[in-house]
Amino acid sequence: MITVSSFFNKRSWRWVWRLALMLVGAALMAGALYQKWGYSDLLRAGNEAVGWRQFDSLAYEKASGYFLADPDVVAYNIGVRAYEAKSYKKAAESFRDVVNSTSSPELKRRSYYNLGNLLTLMSQPREAVAMYEEALRLNPGDWDAKHNLERLFVFHAAELGEEKNSVPLKQAPGSRQPGNGNPGQGSGTGTPDPGI
Repeated sequence: MITVSSFFNKRSWRWVWRLALMLVGAALMAGALYQKWGYSDLLRAGNEAVGWRQFDSLAYEKASGYFLADPDVVAYNIGVRAYEAKSYKKAAESFRDVVNSTSSPELKRRSYYNLGNLLTLMSQPREAVAMYEEALRLNPGDWDAKHNLERLFVFHAAELGEEKNSVPLKQAPGSRQPGNGNPGQGSGTGTPDPGI
């Protein structure tokens, strides 16, 4: 027979504390998983909205309110949305924030690449060159950054003080020639790296 005094002995309390800690741990894990799934769903919804050109979606802003949200990923995606909506100054601001705050080399590379595209669109080829070079420093195999950098030197040679036929890269891109990527665009820009 279990008596009150035997229930409160040391061994029973240890068992109760262990059970309580396990329940608290399980509740915290369940909450974290719920947060992560909700956050991921909002990022996915924001990316789909951008794909459908619905730039008034607030999915990214809602995602930023989650406890486990990565502010750099949210800022990057907000930058992509602004880029696609042709709000170039806002996009550049978002990408600069990411470059200055993220520890992720891939996110930083994507932001530099997109900044290069934006600065080219905003007729700032010297600044664009610096951004593409930073993207290439982080990933020397980034063909798109190499291609856009080469196009800048070809189409903005006078502004950059380069000869028209000089190739600024030690390793020129493969067989594609400037102009094949995006017909009608001589500025060296393409589409932004997509949202994450």
